[in-house]
Amino acid sequence: MRVVIPSDHKDERAEIYPFFGQAKYFYLYEIEKGEFRLLEIRENSASDSIRELSHGKRPLSVQQIIDKYLNECDVFVAVNMNKYVISNLEAKGKNVAFVKGGQIRELVSKIAKEGLN
Repeated sequence: MRVVIPSDHKDERAEIYPFFGQAKYFYLYEIEKGEFRLLEIRENSASDSIRELSHGKRPLSVQQIIDKYLNECDVFVAVNMNKYVISNLEAKGKNVAFVKGGQIRELVSKIAKEGLN
């Protein structure tokens, strides 16, 4: 399964970013048979425009970011997320795993070992 975790830093020891759509980076992991590996760190090009809401341009919504950059992911790890986005993800057979915080690498390790509890 493919798991995505939002971050504001390019460091797996960084904390999960609490605002999914505003994260500067998305860590994509592959989890299989209790093991995980980092596939890619994707930059969220919409991050700054969402944070600033400036320049008269309407930024991409969180759902648009997911559809454009993260559609192949199965599990979305989040501190919080808009209920409409959650509903749309679940309707597509995706899972949302809520956490209270934590380091990215530790979170994905826990998911790999314990599953989505």
